[in-house]
Amino acid sequence: GDDAAIFFGRDSEIAEVMGVLERRARNDAKGFILVLGASGSGKSSLVQAGVVPQIARVRIPVNTAVAEHLRRGEKWVVPPPFPAGKGLQGLAECLAAACQAAGRPRSECRTRAISKQITPDLAEEGGADTATAYERAAHDLGGFAQDLLDDLGRPSAHLMLVLDQLEEVFGTNRAKDSEDLLQLVLSAVSGYQSKIVVLATLRSDYLNAFQTFPNAADAYEAILLDPMSIGRFAEVIRGPASRFGVGFEPEGLPDRLVKDAEADDALPLLAHALQKLYERCGPSGPLTQAAYETLFPPVSVKAPEGRKEKIYEGVAASIKKTADDILRAHNIDPGEPADSDLLADLRRAFYMLSQVGEYGQFARHTAAWSKIPASAKPVLDSFVEKRLLTKGSRLGAEAEAEEQTVSVTHEALFRVWDVLRGWLEADRSALALRRQIRMAAQQWQSSGYSKNRLWSDDRVIESVQELAKSGVQLGDDEQAELIQKFLGPTDRSEIVKLINDESVDHFGKAAVGLRLALLGDPRQGVGLLHESLPDIRWCKVPGGKVELKISQGTVKDRAFEVKPFYVAMYPVTWAQYKAFVRAREGYGCPRWWVDLKGPFPDPGGFRNRWDNYPVV
Repeated sequence: GDDAAIFFGRDSEIAEVMGVLERRARNDAKGFILVLGASGSGKSSLVQAGVVPQIARVRIPVNTAVAEHLRRGEKWVVPPPFPAGKGLQGLAECLAAACQAAGRPRSECRTRAISKQITPDLAEEGGADTATAYERAAHDLGGFAQDLLDDLGRPSAHLMLVLDQLEEVFGTNRAKDSEDLLQLVLSAVSGYQSKIVVLATLRSDYLNAFQTFPNAADAYEAILLDPMSIGRFAEVIRGPASRFGVGFEPEGLPDRLVKDAEADDALPLLAHALQKLYERCGPSGPLTQAAYETLFPPVSVKAPEGRKEKIYEGVAASIKKTADDILRAHNIDPGEPADSDLLADLRRAFYMLSQVGEYGQFARHTAAWSKIPASAKPVLDSFVEKRLLTKGSRLGAEAEAEEQTVSVTHEALFRVWDVLRGWLEADRSALALRRQIRMAAQQWQSSGYSKNRLWSDDRVIESVQELAKSGVQLGDDEQAELIQKFLGPTDRSEIVKLINDESVDHFGKAAVGLRLALLGDPRQGVGLLHESLPDIRWCKVPGGKVELKISQGTVKDRAFEVKPFYVAMYPVTWAQYKAFVRAREGYGCPRWWVDLKGPFPDPGGFRNRWDNYPVV
């Protein structure tokens, strides 16, 4: 059936978007149209089930992994929508489906071939003039679009690209490919004569990130989607139900559902609860209050310290109950010790699916399925089955093959499911720090690996030690390799190997020695023993005859016997010298100065702050 047939409650907003599109068709509006709204406000539904079916009523079947049809109208041709986080690969998949709908040969419908056509050739153009590369790619994309419109019998129409969840461009680990997509389409729609129009959804809290993106500030039209009023929620429930002959018992049940939702992001909660209720009652019977109360009994959610425990009922309880049921089915008790292997792996998995946004809010993050700990995968599969998580795909890091991905379906999960929220709150600062490190590493990469973009050794070690206290692991990040290069060596055992590596020059050893000082140098002979005694590693030198060959002057060669003696493997370090100066029996003890004339010499200041550096 038609998606528009089951979409209710947003008539005025649909009309507003269509009005902007009409102006664009007359070359009287910009070609990048943003639908802005809070998380859970229904942006994607408005566009895909409200606007698109109105402007392009004809479905053309396609047989691809990403879509079942393309839509065509008199003025608009709309290929399958795709999440902006999929970057240029998502655009290539979208256009491949359009090529198939246009009846092109199979060889012209391959995603990889199209991806090569639309990807800016930055290597050829050179870093100094990347704008030219994007302009050329945008020109090629415009020609591609016109050819598609011709093949589809709509030469004077516009090709509308629907980008969902544009915030993923600014929040994902794979930001580079996503940023390339945004820069390309901004260039492609820049002229009023362009046949390409972009209709994108964006969370309002990411608007500043979008506006500061190159060439975006003055390039878009915005439609603000306010949170739907409570009075319109009932229409959203009753409209589709009436269309398909589904009743309620009692008739006021939709009002009860709306009352129980009690949240700004109530739309995804209502959708989840209605789905479960429909599955329980079946297609032939009415949706009943008895089934509703059986499915979703009241649940208590632990509140942050100092606040009262919150009781959720019905709709608001549905996601929490579903998530808790999944844990129980897998014999997982969230109250187990944090070092429980399965529970620790599950927390790691959800940390990969979460991030702290620009304004401190928890937000979803798309993760590679291959990075998820093996023990957590069966649990996450259950979350996918219950539609709390969503699996997808994208081009792999090496651009050779697609990889499977997983993400949170509704961000309401972060608010309603207290188990997850408790995990995230406990490691909020570590999650924010991980995001900060990732962004710094990406900026370092974008700068051409400028040394000026690197963090100080103090900051690096302090950050790594802070993360070590949490359940957040940098190795789980999809940019782990880049982050490791950015941070440099941070593992003590690896640093010690570098100290002993003959290929590392003097300056390199000095740098890693500083890291060891910050971490705590484990080598014997450079630090202190118990009670602040210097830990000297003595090396025995055997006695024997020593011959001195003197080649200049009148001094003759000499030979003499040397008794066995010991020498320290390392020079005295600042840690050892400071301990000697401060000790009662150390530098200031009179017996060390017997038979020496004059006052005790000043030991001097401690000129080096790094304990493992030699006193020279």
